[in-house]
Amino acid sequence: MFNWLNASMTRKVSSLSFILLSFLFVVIIYTAYQTQKIYAEMQEVAEIDVPLSELISDIEMLQLKQHLLVETIRQQGRAFFDNEALQAKSVKDFNDFSQRLSVELNKAVNLLHPRRCPHLLYASPNGSRMSRRGVLGVRYLSPIWF
Repeated sequence: MFNWLNASMTRKVSSLSFILLSFLFVVIIYTAYQTQKIYAEMQEVAEIDVPLSELISDIEMLQLKQHLLVETIRQQGRAFFDNEALQAKSVKDFNDFSQRLSVELNKAVNLLHPRRCPHLLYASPNGSRMSRRGVLGVRYLSPIWF
């Protein structure tokens, strides 16, 4: 330690320069590590959050359409209850809405947990259960959780 005081000025400057460059190297490595971590998080956002936002906006549009249907029924008033054709059309529209909403919600669940939902079964309109593999091209109402 006392040899440090007796060392020449160039030796002191070069030693301090080496220590500062070592700290700078450590900071550069830490920065590169954090940059890679941020990049991985951005990839996750790009792969999950953006498609999920699009699905949620589709669900919002479905809910707005359902609200319009309810308002139409409300404006029809007593005529709605007297006309069975209007009632049947409204029930059909509500069922279609339920099916489309279920499809969109299941897409969101599959996006968030693509491999973690083997227990998710779907109910078809006739009430039978089917696995996720049997759903392609089939309209279904809602998932059944076990």
